[in-house]
Amino acid sequence: MRVAHTRSGKPIPFILTVFPVCFYLALIGFGYYVFVVSICVRLLHNDRVALAVVLLVLYHITFIMMLWAYAMVILTDPGRVIPEHPQQETQQQIGQGGVQGDSSLHHQVEPHIQQGHPLWCSKCQHVKPERAHHCKVCKRCVLKMDHHCPWILNCVGQDNYKFFVLFVAYTSIHCVYLLIATIPLYLRFPDDTWSHQLEIAGMVIAGVFGIMLIVFTITHIRLILLNRTTIEDHSTPRTEGPLPCFYKGWAQSEGEENQGNERLYDVGLKENWQQAMGKGWKCLIPVRFPRPEGPIYNQKVVARMWKDYNQQMAAKNQQQEQQQQQQQPTTQQPGEDTAVGTARSSPPAHEVHHRANSGAHLQDDQSCT
Repeated sequence: MRVAHTRSGKPIPFILTVFPVCFYLALIGFGYYVFVVSICVRLLHNDRVALAVVLLVLYHITFIMMLWAYAMVILTDPGRVIPEHPQQETQQQIGQGGVQGDSSLHHQVEPHIQQGHPLWCSKCQHVKPERAHHCKVCKRCVLKMDHHCPWILNCVGQDNYKFFVLFVAYTSIHCVYLLIATIPLYLRFPDDTWSHQLEIAGMVIAGVFGIMLIVFTITHIRLILLNRTTIEDHSTPRTEGPLPCFYKGWAQSEGEENQGNERLYDVGLKENWQQAMGKGWKCLIPVRFPRPEGPIYNQKVVARMWKDYNQQMAAKNQQQEQQQQQQQPTTQQPGEDTAVGTARSSPPAHEVHHRANSGAHLQDDQSCT
């Protein structure tokens, strides 16, 4: 069991830590009692065997898939960062414009984002791979961290993001199915018993959670298609608008058009989906699939970033040269009119060196003649 902490560093009591999970299981158990015991058993007593069987089969399909994904997202580690302390050679190579770590390292640091400087976690005191973040609740760095979710007692990261999305999606489908199937049965078999009041409570709970989780599912599908985490999305300028998929060129991932949106990892809708959910029909089942070792980049955005970086460096060098020329000492040359009130600046060092070399060549030519 992972120990959760507050933002101040104090451990959260065990009862408060497991309360969201217990509350979720209680809601699922309540819905199971309302639909299976209260409704379907009544249909069997009223000789509605075929209808009861169909409803039970559909209900248990969504029920099993939901619990399967929930178990996987809890039991799967989100992505552990292996502590990697940079060696002395690596630190020397940082100043040369790149990081060339040991080939045995599992997660290489890409140099072009930080201009050769690897990310460093001050809390864990080790190199932090790209797209990794430190979780203040779990007290460790998580690979491709999306957020920390108290409902699963875990962080949502690279290795369990698929299970989290499937858990949210199947829970929303389960709630919507429970609501749609219960309303006509409630109207068809009205009574004033205690179980009938429970059906009303079950429909209200299913409706509230179903609507909330549908919005949550749509939000994460959008993030998958953009190849972006929740943390990255919150730090991105809101230039896409509330419904970016309705804009022309939203799915093109062009470097220049999406410059303000930092879509560095967007490599197309299909590739983005496969990176997060897998290929084929297995993307709908909470099973593991192989993932790439490091992030895959949008080459157009990378080219644009290099172009901007080179322009900035060129402007910076030009500004430094101008400052150096302005800071050079000024001396008055002999024979120059002092009434002008201005003195001619001394020639730059490279010009003096050029004149000295010209004089030396001239003397060599005269000696040869």
